[in-house]
Amino acid sequence: MITSEAFYILEAFGFEFVGPDKKQRENWVYLAKTATQDVVISLPENACTEELLEAIVATGRAQNREKVREAHQRWLETFKG
Repeated sequence: MITSEAFYILEAFGFEFVGPDKKQRENWVYLAKTATQDVVISLPENACTEELLEAIVATGRAQNREKVREAHQRWLETFKG
């Protein structure tokens, strides 16, 4: 079971349990909705605060990479005539 500290942080940031992760069956998916985006993280069933922090940071990095990719693609399309 997820540690009480990690559960407290999940609750504090408004994460809700979604269900099992279809890609990593040993993990659970949590979702937090914000005004600008949804944050989805996948955690092991017995996650501690360090694993929670790593999952949040990894999600932010992935979303940032996607935004950069999209911006680069839009930039490339400006040269198409």
